Amino acid sequence: LMGGDSLSDLPEWYMAKEFVAVCHTIGVMRRPGYEIDFSRLETQIPGIEQKIKFVETSSLEISASLIRSKVQSGKSIRNYLQPSVYRIIQDHNLYQV
Repeated sequence: LMGGDSLSDLPEWYMAKEFVAVCHTIGVMRRPGYEIDFSRLETQIPGIEQKIKFVETSSLEISASLIRSKVQSGKSIRNYLQPSVYRIIQDHNLYQV
C-alpha cells in the first residue's frame, strides 16, 4: 500500500523491478495534486500497471516522508500512527539515519 506520489517515484527505488515482481497487487491511494504517468511507469517497470489497484480512502496529509522526517529530527510520531504501527517502527528502529 502506497500513496500515488510514492508510486511515481517507484522506478527510483532500490530493486524496484524485483519489488514489483514479488507483489501480487500494489494498493495505491491517490494523492491530491499528483498525476501518475502510467506510460513512463510501464516503460521503466513493465507489467506494473496490471498490478495496481486504487484504494479509495479519505485524504490524510500523512506520508512516509513526513514520518521519516519527524523521526530523523527527533519529533514524536505517536499521534500520526496506529499504535501497532508505531510499535513496529519503534521496535525495529525504522526511519533512523
